[in-house]
Amino acid sequence: VRMRLNLQMKTGQKLNGFCLLDLRMEIATRMSRLWESNAIA
Repeated sequence: VRMRLNLQMKTGQKLNGFCLLDLRMEIATRMSRLWESNAIA
């Protein structure tokens, strides 16, 4: 049971990291799009 819980904790941390990375990418793309639209306008 302990091993399984530990494994879940590790995978949870990995998923959290991926979510943060995705969030950063999302923000970066949105910001660049805003900059592009401002440059065009």
